[in-house]
Amino acid sequence: MRIQKKNIRQNLELLLFSLPAIVFVFIFVHLPLWNGISYSLYDWDGVSNHPVFVGLRNFVDLFHDSFFRGAFGYTLIYTFTNIIFINIIAVFLAELLSSKDLKVGGIMRTVFFAPNVISLVVTAMIWMFIFSTATAGLAKTTGWNFINIDWFGNTFHARLVLFIVTAWVTSGYLMIIYVAGINAIDQSLLEAASIDGCSRLNLFFRIKLPLLMPSVVICVFWITLYSLKSFDLPYVLTGGGPSSTTETLAMNMYSTAYQYSRYGYACAKGIVLFLIIFVITMLELLVLKKKEVEH
Repeated sequence: MRIQKKNIRQNLELLLFSLPAIVFVFIFVHLPLWNGISYSLYDWDGVSNHPVFVGLRNFVDLFHDSFFRGAFGYTLIYTFTNIIFINIIAVFLAELLSSKDLKVGGIMRTVFFAPNVISLVVTAMIWMFIFSTATAGLAKTTGWNFINIDWFGNTFHARLVLFIVTAWVTSGYLMIIYVAGINAIDQSLLEAASIDGCSRLNLFFRIKLPLLMPSVVICVFWITLYSLKSFDLPYVLTGGGPSSTTETLAMNMYSTAYQYSRYGYACAKGIVLFLIIFVITMLELLVLKKKEVEH
């Protein structure tokens, strides 16, 4: 009986310590989520005190919204491009900078991680200046006319710019995760493989990479969430242009709510984005966790 009372007291103490966090999560996460689900069933301009109930009409309208379909398509392209190439870049950097032969590895890790501490808005403005002004000046000085192009006036170039900046911002963060994964590998396995004559390339693909699967799961999951929810970087850097070809789903939701004052419709888009994120991340976790177990 005394032990039971002690356990109840400990549980109450833990609950009291957790209560502020629970309250904040409820206010800033769960309450807006349920309000968003509720508003998605109404035709509401965000100001009127009398929203009109329309049921599932907002969700039906999504299938006829060409701008939403375009944003959805580009967001998927942007996400899968980032998943593949930024992870490759991050793994390459991690392998390079985790080498014991590299004396400045620690300094270089700091250099590559530094973009993560800069505001994305500031980052976008810096790169906007680079691609709109600095490249023209560099081309004039060096004669490299292939870089003196309208980076933001062409769909391919604008998407390339957005990918380059995204890679510059995020690859350093993923690199740190991969470096930690490489350092956690039992060095005796690598030494034994080297003694047996395993080349550095085979050492990486046959031993290191399979053992890095827990880090791969984390990095793929993180970059997926980052890309699907991306707003501030493309909003400032390209503004969704040219002709909305770099507009993400988050940007499309924003313009629907704040430019066209269709808050109920924007909430419906938000619910669809939530479902897309949920489905894609669950599929990734199922596939990658299975690979992790196999290895």
